[in-house]
Amino acid sequence: AVIDSATIWIGTEKGIWKMDLKTEKFSRFEPVKEGSVYDILSAPDGWIWISTRFNGLVRYHPVTDKLERF
Repeated sequence: AVIDSATIWIGTEKGIWKMDLKTEKFSRFEPVKEGSVYDILSAPDGWIWISTRFNGLVRYHPVTDKLERF
C-alpha cells in the first residue's frame, strides 16, 4: 500500500516491511512483525488500517505513533 509519497508498506506472511522511496531502503514495522498480513489501507483521517491473521485488526497513526488493536 502506498501510504504517502515517500513510503510503501508491504504486507507479507512474516509481518510488514516499509520501503522508503527516497533512500530505497527497507525497514520492518515492529508492532506487526509476525503473522500474515491480509490488507493495508490508508484512511483519509491519517490512520493506517492493517488486517492480519494472528494480530487481528490493527490501526496505526504514523504522526502520533499511536497503535490500537481490535
